[in-house]
Amino acid sequence: MSYTENKRFMKLYKYVLAVEGGYVNDPKDKGGATNHGIAFNYNQGILKNFGITAPSQMRQLTTEQALEIYYRKYWLPSQSDELPDARLALAYFDHVVNAGQGVADELLAKLDAKIWHIAGDGSNTNFWWGKTLEFMLHRLWWYTRIAQWKTYGLGWFNRLVKIAKALPDV
Repeated sequence: MSYTENKRFMKLYKYVLAVEGGYVNDPKDKGGATNHGIAFNYNQGILKNFGITAPSQMRQLTTEQALEIYYRKYWLPSQSDELPDARLALAYFDHVVNAGQGVADELLAKLDAKIWHIAGDGSNTNFWWGKTLEFMLHRLWWYTRIAQWKTYGLGWFNRLVKIAKALPDV
C-alpha cells in the first residue's frame, strides 16, 4: 500500500511535517543535514533510493520523498495504525520520528496495557484524551532527562505544544 492510500497516515503526517520544518544543518545535531525532518546520518540507506548520497544533497529532498521515508521507515515499522485512537497515534508517531521507535515504545509501555482493548477514534473520548496527554507528559519527562535538553529543550517543548494544539483536529 502506498502512503497516499493510508487514511490515518494522510491525516496525521502534516502535523509531524509542520513541527519538523525545512532544511537545517546544525553541527551539534548528530543527525547532520536534515530536511523535512529526515536526517542524513540516520537515513543514508533509504536516501540512496532518491539519489541523495551526501549531506550536501539534502536540500534536494522533496516533501513527497520525505513522506515516503516517513511512511516506510517510521510509520509502518512503528505500527502507528494499530493504536486504537488517532490522537495517541499522532503523539506516538511524532516521538518515533523525533526520538526513535525504541524510546517511543518505552514511553508507550508506561501507559496502562488496557489501551489495546478500548475502542478509540470517536469512542471513549475522555479516556483517550487522558492517555494521550499522559503520553505527552512522559515525552516531556524523557526530554528533560537527556543531555541535549540544555541545547534543544525549548524546541522540544514547543514541538510538544504544537502537537498538543493539533490533537483536537485529529
